[in-house]
Amino acid sequence: MLYWGVGDFESMLEEAKNYFQVIRKNYSAIVLFTCGIILAILILQTSSVKNFALELMELPGIGQILLGFLYTTAFTAPVATVLIINIAESINPVWLATLGGIGAMLYDLAIFAFVKNQTQHGWFQHWRGKFLSRPVISWCLAILGAAVIASPLPDELGSGLLGLSRLPQKYFIPMSFLLNGIGIFILAAIGRS
Repeated sequence: MLYWGVGDFESMLEEAKNYFQVIRKNYSAIVLFTCGIILAILILQTSSVKNFALELMELPGIGQILLGFLYTTAFTAPVATVLIINIAESINPVWLATLGGIGAMLYDLAIFAFVKNQTQHGWFQHWRGKFLSRPVISWCLAILGAAVIASPLPDELGSGLLGLSRLPQKYFIPMSFLLNGIGIFILAAIGRS
């Protein structure tokens, strides 16, 4: 009887493990984004954490570049949005958008370069050559990627799509800076109103 109970427990653990693997594979981005929203709410509710974060973001130069990094990632985008809106009163929105755009562009550039490099080697190179050799598809990926970067959504998908397209890095850098800077500026303008 005891052996049957242990085997039953082991199968139950195996089922739970498989269940969490499915969740991790299919829903990890949604879970991370939701955790970021919860963290942003907690920052708003906890005055000491909020004050610390706001003081850190108000550091000249470094705080705004760090804020740009936070603005682009899935987990920290909601937190960065809250921080941008809250510090907009004390920082010039153009300065915030410029330095935040630089920070966001640096993060996006790392993803862009990684995807570009990974798609030029191995099995993906063959698939990329057949599928992405069509200019229409490459342009559609570029437009869709730019739209994702310009939106308040996390930039990983947009940078990845632009990395798949034929867009050269010399065009990606100013585009990422401009799109992220505009997004940060709009949030700062909302915070000032």
